[in-house]
Amino acid sequence: MGVFIKFRCDEGGSHEALSSAWKYVILHACSGGDETQIQAIRSGCLLDFKWQFEKLQRFGFMAISGDFDVYFKIHPDDRACTLILHAFNLSLTALIKNPLLLASQMAGGRLTMKYEGEKLPVVIRFEDDARFWLVNRDKVVGSVAVSSKDGAHWDPVTKALLSAGNPCLTVFGGHKGDV
Repeated sequence: MGVFIKFRCDEGGSHEALSSAWKYVILHACSGGDETQIQAIRSGCLLDFKWQFEKLQRFGFMAISGDFDVYFKIHPDDRACTLILHAFNLSLTALIKNPLLLASQMAGGRLTMKYEGEKLPVVIRFEDDARFWLVNRDKVVGSVAVSSKDGAHWDPVTKALLSAGNPCLTVFGGHKGDV
């Protein structure tokens, strides 16, 4: 089931209003308490690679983390969302340097579900969408960064990165001493 979320900006309307809608749609849907809307937000935003990729580029990691925090207040045991957020946390050092690395981080092993008893189809789809973006990045319409000239890209040959679901909560970078 696909979800189509449309934001309308009337002629002469404010782009700030559109930006605000983008930023807070998950908060408003979850605050409304309608389970149908919450599930639509789950599948159409939280578990959608393109949505997360756009949001990361526009607002940064904290906005994404905040979306998951709001959702987890309602559904704290959602394993698929937990794995996606954990993959973001493990990739944080790379994503702060360059949000365009999201696809290569996800396709590079963050979502292998190596530590899971069963593979979750929605997580597999998220990883597949990330890999699709890596292959077709110059052709993906609607992305803030549609050209490979917009930054460095790492196309993983193997899935060598630490997978979400393991005991490591995050990866540190830039430190010189013990942590």
